[in-house]
Amino acid sequence: MDDNFQDVLDSLPEKPPRSRLEPYGGLIQELLRRGRTYREVARILADKCQLPVSISTIHDFVRLRSRSRRNPSKGHRVSPDARAKAKTRASVEELGIPPADDVRQRINALKLRPAPAQSSLKQFHYDPNEPLRLPAKAGKKRTDE
Repeated sequence: MDDNFQDVLDSLPEKPPRSRLEPYGGLIQELLRRGRTYREVARILADKCQLPVSISTIHDFVRLRSRSRRNPSKGHRVSPDARAKAKTRASVEELGIPPADDVRQRINALKLRPAPAQSSLKQFHYDPNEPLRLPAKAGKKRTDE
């Protein structure tokens, strides 16, 4: 980058956060992680922090923050290979997903299992020449026939 451009960028002051919820972002995330509803979070912010805010505002704030974590800005590009490796590593380590070998063995074992026996229950049969009838309940005899 040209030195003149870098000087201009360095001389610009930091932009203040656009959301008034930004200073409370950690508190909101922790409250939600602890199972609080958006309504409860709004009530806590109003009572304890003197910040009246609607439920939808909190929801939008949380949604935008989670989206920005999933999709880093263009300045922080990550190669697709590194992203795929990180996802795989995170899913295996954090979620306790078994390794691929174990999954393949389970799939093969399921394929080798015999198919379940066919049910002997009579399936529905429609005959257009016969009237429809309700099935008899077990233990009761029909008296109308």
